[in-house]
Amino acid sequence: MKNLFDKHIELVEAVNSATTQEAHYHAQLRLGGFRDALEIIGVLQLCECDNYYLDKGINRPMCCGVWLDWQPQCGVCEGLGAHPTGDSPVKCGRCDGTGLMPNVELRGAALPSSD
Repeated sequence: MKNLFDKHIELVEAVNSATTQEAHYHAQLRLGGFRDALEIIGVLQLCECDNYYLDKGINRPMCCGVWLDWQPQCGVCEGLGAHPTGDSPVKCGRCDGTGLMPNVELRGAALPSSD
C-alpha cells in the first residue's frame, strides 16, 4: 500500500503530465479532493510537493508541486512525430514547434502572447 505522500505526488504528477485541457482539469479535481481529505485528517504536505521537484533539480514556477506554466500539448505535432520539447524540425502550424499550444485559456484567463 502506498503511503499518503506517494499517492499525493502521483496525483500532482497526473496534473503536471496531462496533455489536454480536459485531462488537466480532471486531474486537478482529483488532486483537490485528495488535498481536502488530507486537510480533514490534519496532514499538510504542500511545501513537500514543491521540495519533491526541487530535489530532482526541477526549478520552474509551481505552487504546491503543480506547475503554474503548464500548457496543453498540440495533438497535431504529436501526430507528425514532433518532439514535445521542440527538438524536431517538424512543425504543424498550430503551435511554435514545441508541441505546446499558445494563448490557451487556463484558469479563466488567456495566457499572454509571446509575440
